[in-house]
Amino acid sequence: MKKLQFFVLLALMAFSACAQKDALVTIGRDSYSVAEFKQLYQFAPTDDSTKRMEKVEEFINQKLCVREAREKGYLEDPVVKAAFETNTKDIVTRGYWDAKVVDKIKIPDSEIRSIYDQVIDQYRLAHIVFTTDSLAAFIGGELKKGVPFEGLLKYSLDTLNKTGDIGSFSAIAIPKEILATIKNLKAGDVTQPVKYGDYYQVLKIIEHKKLDKPVFAEVKEEIKNSLIRQKSMEEGDKFAQKLIDEARIEYNDKGLEALVKPDSLLTPDDLNQWVVKKYDTSYVYVKNVRSAVLYQFQMTQMPPKQLIDRVLVPDLIYDAATRVHADKFPNVIKNLANALDALLYQKYYSDMVIEKAVVDSAAVKAYYDQHQTEYPSQTYTQVYSVIYAKLRDEKTGALQKELYAGLRLKHEKEIKINEAGLAKVLKEVK
Repeated sequence: MKKLQFFVLLALMAFSACAQKDALVTIGRDSYSVAEFKQLYQFAPTDDSTKRMEKVEEFINQKLCVREAREKGYLEDPVVKAAFETNTKDIVTRGYWDAKVVDKIKIPDSEIRSIYDQVIDQYRLAHIVFTTDSLAAFIGGELKKGVPFEGLLKYSLDTLNKTGDIGSFSAIAIPKEILATIKNLKAGDVTQPVKYGDYYQVLKIIEHKKLDKPVFAEVKEEIKNSLIRQKSMEEGDKFAQKLIDEARIEYNDKGLEALVKPDSLLTPDDLNQWVVKKYDTSYVYVKNVRSAVLYQFQMTQMPPKQLIDRVLVPDLIYDAATRVHADKFPNVIKNLANALDALLYQKYYSDMVIEKAVVDSAAVKAYYDQHQTEYPSQTYTQVYSVIYAKLRDEKTGALQKELYAGLRLKHEKEIKINEAGLAKVLKEVK
């Protein structure tokens, strides 16, 4: 209980500085920002101001449920507490990873523009493809003599394509070795044989042009996010390896073998073998992880060491995060608070709506008897599940409407929508 209240308090402190200028709605002393709303809701391109306002109202309803859940003691609910404990490790691990890897990655506009220029730089190509060095020398010689590209297509392994035309490609999709060969050529030019992998290719530029679309503004964020993901993987691998080196990881071959040994051959000594050691003093034993590893091994056939590595690296990140108290990082505090709010809402809504939306077979039968004309060629048994789902949806909708109306009435004097914040949410409406 104290731990959950602690995160609520820290979250309120973290949000207080920007609450007024970025607030979308305040309910009593609680302020909820535009950024919080955007974390939960995404607009479709077709959403007009009415649709967007409906989502704002839904956001307010969720926050009212969270307030009510707190008032009714849901912070002590065992389901909420257990789920929050599970989420905490993941959120702290992710927050520390972001701080050490993702947040340090900066993508300049010049790099984004460079990628964009490659996206709109399009080549239409034809090729002759073959494998032998001798044929490469021969075709190269023929090209130097002035033999046209079309006259050499008969040597291509691509027998399905009579003209050699392989279509259009953006420069970014063309291998660097090939691009370096063709980038200074003009339409109609033909390359000498170029080796790529196990094959040689002779390429003819059918057309080279700059596309008008997509325009830079439309794809800038997409390109930026793609670069961040790519660099995150590269830097993440380095960071993970650094953690592994610092942890002085060791594996015990006997322990790895025991993890997947048949039950009939397993001995007490096998179960007491250690599998992996970190920091010279921390051991993981066969008896503690065998069932989980064996299950994954049977499902994937991945080697035990590889299966353990999948869990080990996140554990090392979490170990590092706890050493620097990453649970006190501002973004982690915010994400923990958001996770707690989500759990409170889910549990309270489940108790107040989902669990009460009960439909018995008598109600289904009564509906069927009264609406048989809607199912002229179907028996009661055939339509039971359809009617049951319909009645349950109706009951759920009614309970939800009743719940939200009651909460709105209870807190109507405390709910204040910030017009500036609302304008930010609605500003993209055409």
